Amino acid sequence: MKRKLQTGALALVALSLALTGCAEAGEDPATSGDGPIELKLWTHSAGNPAELAVYEQIIEDFNASQSDYVVV
Repeated sequence: MKRKLQTGALALVALSLALTGCAEAGEDPATSGDGPIELKLWTHSAGNPAELAVYEQIIEDFNASQSDYVVV
């Protein structure tokens, strides 16, 4: 079950990153502002502490792995 949650969360992060490519023509989303691009991640954890902990760990790992984007 935990593996399925991790896979789902990673898919959400990948989708969020793919959508950042929808910038205006000629605009590079990775360099268009000061600092990292903020990605807001919505989840449906329904208050489940175990599920929320998995999402938080995946987000923490992703944010620590690079500096171009930050998932909040």
